[in-house]
Amino acid sequence: MQFLFLNERFAPQVSQQPEVDLHHWRMFRAPSGDTRLSAEIKPGTMRITTPVVAVDIPKACCITSSGRRYRLCCPPEDGELLRALIQANAERSGLVDAADVSDTIWSEITARASTV
Repeated sequence: MQFLFLNERFAPQVSQQPEVDLHHWRMFRAPSGDTRLSAEIKPGTMRITTPVVAVDIPKACCITSSGRRYRLCCPPEDGELLRALIQANAERSGLVDAADVSDTIWSEITARASTV
């Protein structure tokens, strides 16, 4: 499957968008150790984050090096087409050999939620 990404641009300043709710996302860990989110922010708009520096498991929230907070509102994307698009966006952003750690993170979040 091939995708063509057009109209690339930067995310808004963190001060303009300090928090983002994610409904279609995957998390990737690069061989360097950097972990990033790749997500569909809204239909047709993809984003790869700056490195994740903290994960607040009880709040299902990731904080990136930019200071932006991404709330994981639902399980990682598993729809075939959108998952392939999210992964392709990660790969074109340099995460070619990255491991998908989405299910591991989500398991930690749901395990924590069940004990609260």
